[in-house]
Amino acid sequence: MKVFLIALPAFAFPSLAAMYLPTSWADSNYIFWSLDIFFRVVIPLLCLFMLSKKGTGLTEFGLSSPIRRYSVPQFLALCFVCALGFLSYIVVDNIARTFFPSAVDVGYLKMPTGASGLFVSAYYVAASAFFEEVFFRGVLGYVLLVNRKLIWIVAYISVSAFSFVFAHLVTDPASIVALSYLGIGSAVLYVALRNIWPLVIAHAINDTIILGWLQLVGHVGTV
Repeated sequence: MKVFLIALPAFAFPSLAAMYLPTSWADSNYIFWSLDIFFRVVIPLLCLFMLSKKGTGLTEFGLSSPIRRYSVPQFLALCFVCALGFLSYIVVDNIARTFFPSAVDVGYLKMPTGASGLFVSAYYVAASAFFEEVFFRGVLGYVLLVNRKLIWIVAYISVSAFSFVFAHLVTDPASIVALSYLGIGSAVLYVALRNIWPLVIAHAINDTIILGWLQLVGHVGTV
């Protein structure tokens, strides 16, 4: 429980910041991304630092080298399987929207133009993939997967999926269904693998494709 309380700011602050960010600040590209870095990267890093000071190593959150457990071909195969699982989220999202046709995703992301835009996109994908997997899968896994009993596994998968959906601040049914699917699937994969890296890589691939798609449909603006 102490680990969860120390890590709690990494779960809560990004969502709260997005919810209460003043419109005038959100309109400023530099302020918006500076705050995003603070809440998405700095606070989680501080939480991980505090946890390490309490004697909890990063390997206990699934950050151990995968090569120690898997050969390189096995690791690449795992990344491929995880990537397919993450990309199936897009299919589930489209199916969900056929059942909830009135649901409209109003999310809008502002990106700089040129080289700055590529840098910000790379940061956004890498930071989201790494820290979301570490905290929503690794840290929660350390707290809840105290043994292999089914009740703890179910509790972990449920809490991981719920907190993952909540952190994305979605309200339309289609997004909730799709993100729940993604959260449950990722948690199940972590239970099987007990290693974060294949999930991080798959998450990054998924976010890169989704970011490109959002750019095409006009949900990513340039300033």
